[in-house]
Amino acid sequence: MKIIVLIICLFSSFTLMSKLPYSMKTSTDEIDWALLENKSRGQRVKFFAFGGDPSINRYLVWVSEQLSQRYGIDFQHIKINSTTDAVSLMLSERSEKQDGAVSSVDLLWVNGKSFAILKENQKLLKDWVDVLPNYALLNVTERPFLTKDFGIPTEGSEVPWGLANLTFYYNSRIIDKKSLPKNPMELLSFTKNSPGRFSYPAPPEFVGVSFLKQTLSQLADDPRFYSDVNAINRQEFEQLTYPLWSYLDKLHPNLYFEGNYFSNSQNTLLRLFDDEILSMGITFNAANLQGMKIRYDLPKETDFFHMPAGSLSNVHFIAISKFTQNKEAALVVANFLISPEAQAYKASPENWGDKTVLDFSQLTELENTHFKSIPLLQNEENILSLSEFHPSWDKALTEEWENRYRYK
Repeated sequence: MKIIVLIICLFSSFTLMSKLPYSMKTSTDEIDWALLENKSRGQRVKFFAFGGDPSINRYLVWVSEQLSQRYGIDFQHIKINSTTDAVSLMLSERSEKQDGAVSSVDLLWVNGKSFAILKENQKLLKDWVDVLPNYALLNVTERPFLTKDFGIPTEGSEVPWGLANLTFYYNSRIIDKKSLPKNPMELLSFTKNSPGRFSYPAPPEFVGVSFLKQTLSQLADDPRFYSDVNAINRQEFEQLTYPLWSYLDKLHPNLYFEGNYFSNSQNTLLRLFDDEILSMGITFNAANLQGMKIRYDLPKETDFFHMPAGSLSNVHFIAISKFTQNKEAALVVANFLISPEAQAYKASPENWGDKTVLDFSQLTELENTHFKSIPLLQNEENILSLSEFHPSWDKALTEEWENRYRYK
């Protein structure tokens, strides 16, 4: 009788463990990854990501082909105009308190404010990133900045997918490399000497807001700017941002159209640059512009630089919906997206040009070969990275910028 009871208890325990969500697992030793890959076959993963960049779209077509061939996963890129579209959809759907809650979103490209909202509303799967075999290649112990999203701890709710630094691009035939601005004040001098040749996108466009934050960081002596955990203090906002508005008041008359026109799209500014109306601009995706240069979409004289005064750094992530029906496939897809092969293919300017999150010191010699043929920006390893601000800064800076400059 004791043996029968023991068998029943063991069976009940095994059944319970088999029903535990993968978010309860904490290491690759606790799951059979080969079994998980096998269970993922035939599953469909809906990946919600920006669909307005041809390079990104082509890369995700390659991802879909690889996942189908290797794992039998039906990977679908759901093209959206903004991450907020997916966030709104996830927030509108049923919560875990209701039986049978299922999300229309399986996987999501996300960071910043969108992540903060989804995390606060408990819409994301938790504690899953370290079950991925390739997660160890990120070396987050030595690179803890990968575990924060705009200063907010990710706590295993999203895995880093790519890195970026705010980068200036310029036409080297028009601008002497020796005259490149090293800080905001030198940029002001440059625009006075070359009026109408530089501009930036209007906030809330991502690069436009990032330019405001980078400039504010470079101008500020207040250490509170580098406290990336706390939300904005509205009572101190006017005092803390005064150097930025004072600077922009002087800069804008020197910009394209004397600062009376700001494009809502970076692509519009790229067209002005291609027509040599602008000779300098900013981007978060310099490697992608290198690819456009290779494909003759930009002048062959296009070159890049970072201000020695600092470059705003940004990490973007992949998250899994808490209510996905295809958890196994979502995990397999996330693991593939941070594999050396997929990261190297993405980093190539001919494909996408997105900087890898992998730590090369963690790769084997064979894995490193994937990256050896990729041209990197000169002195990229010497970039002084400036921390991202808390997501609450984006809205506050945008509103103040619009009140001062868009609606003047």
